Amino acid sequence: MVETIPKLEETLLDIVRQLPPDRQRQVVDFVRFLELETYRENESDAKWETLFATQASEDFLNKMVVKAREDIKIGRTTAIHISEDELKPE
Repeated sequence: MVETIPKLEETLLDIVRQLPPDRQRQVVDFVRFLELETYRENESDAKWETLFATQASEDFLNKMVVKAREDIKIGRTTAIHISEDELKPE
């Protein structure tokens, strides 16, 4: 069941109101932590988007692709096996 935002807010408030004051403060601290982390993630995403939007970064990435293809072609690379928890040579 997907709850709407107003329903989620109401549920959250009902729960928090039943907690003792020290636990309510902990909830507020945790929510502020989540808010800060979200802000940091958004700031980081914006910085990367700005960085990759430049012609210089596009040129650099294209040079890296060309170099990687050359390395593969001449055998200067090692194939790897990628699994959920590790990378290892094949």
